[in-house]
Amino acid sequence: MTQLETVEEIEEGIKLSWKVQMLIGGAIIGALLGTGTSFLMARASEEKRGGPPEIRTMEVLKIAISLFGLIRGIAALGDD
Repeated sequence: MTQLETVEEIEEGIKLSWKVQMLIGGAIIGALLGTGTSFLMARASEEKRGGPPEIRTMEVLKIAISLFGLIRGIAALGDD
């Protein structure tokens, strides 16, 4: 067994399955989107109100329904 074969065996042992890669990618994208959204919301609230945002229950429900629709659409991509 040569050193090259040993390196190839190690690389194969380290390879992540496509499911793990997808989960890691989704977590990174979700964290970036969440951070960006929070930043934009804080900036807009500071400019308009000078303090924390006033979030109404109906606004949260509208956003939640929209997010569920978006998530359902993304999940349907895997059906093809």
